[in-house]
Amino acid sequence: MGFPYASKDSIVNAERCRQIAVYRSVPRRTSETIRREENLKKQWIHAIRRDVGPNFSINKGTRGGRSADGSQRES
Repeated sequence: MGFPYASKDSIVNAERCRQIAVYRSVPRRTSETIRREENLKKQWIHAIRRDVGPNFSINKGTRGGRSADGSQRES
């Protein structure tokens, strides 16, 4: 082992401290991050609607609207 003179308790304590440090370093979903995600989602939806045009619908196929490159689709 790496700790020839360490007691079992001190090894367990060191491992527990390491686990706590890892746990704290992982990003968590807080009310702030959820709010940020919601705002980002709204921005994405707004940008997509702006890019595809007002007549766009997912199930519409190729009728009306604009394609992703901004050119007008043929009806």
